[in-house]
Amino acid sequence: MDELEGKGSTLAPTFFFVDPFGYSIKMDTIKRIMNVPKSEVLINFMFNFINRSINIPSEADRLNMLFGTSKWEEIRPKTGADREDSIINLYKKQTKMFSNYSYAYKLKFPDQNRTYYYLVHLTNHFKGCNIMKSAFAKHNSGRLEYSGNKGKDLSFFDLPEYKEDLITNFFRNPSWKNKSLSFDEIIAIIIDDTPFIEKDIRTALKTMIKNGEIIRIPVTSKPNGTGLSKADTIEFKENPNGKH
Repeated sequence: MDELEGKGSTLAPTFFFVDPFGYSIKMDTIKRIMNVPKSEVLINFMFNFINRSINIPSEADRLNMLFGTSKWEEIRPKTGADREDSIINLYKKQTKMFSNYSYAYKLKFPDQNRTYYYLVHLTNHFKGCNIMKSAFAKHNSGRLEYSGNKGKDLSFFDLPEYKEDLITNFFRNPSWKNKSLSFDEIIAIIIDDTPFIEKDIRTALKTMIKNGEIIRIPVTSKPNGTGLSKADTIEFKENPNGKH
């Protein structure tokens, strides 16, 4: 790690896969890797082991180094999904102190309906997060978590029409009202905070444009077309002319 830091900007863009034995990896080490210019990290976050270790007093020092804080102690009384969400959200929060984007992919046991581990991807550019999410979904039936052998069949929540409704309702939130953003800016804002991929976001926004709910101002797409990309501007206000 010291040798890599010494190379500074001369190091080619590098993708690091961190796969520790158990969870013996320090948050400070991950931070040092991300401080190397143009680097990205994929971390095997062994949730199953970490979840069991939180209640073991002798593991406190290792957990402090893993999370880079002692706030994990506040999770001890929690149970079930609340406990799991708190563990992974704390880890993501800590990584976002030095990484612009942090997204966690859940992987369950092949034959059990419970989480085995997460793959946490860190990058400093929204396109890195965007590409990784799209690649994961492409090879996992459009989903951003692996549900094991028992989860191969698509559920109601995986149907394209449900996804579109979910995303359009997300953008109908009053917090978006009167905003004017490029398509890339929208992706950059939400890409690691939502379970949506670029393709689905584009489809939902195009439906909203067609319905007159928002306005598209073409910049990088054809003026008379229906495309939506990069610098195209979206105004989150109703089109006075209705559908277009």
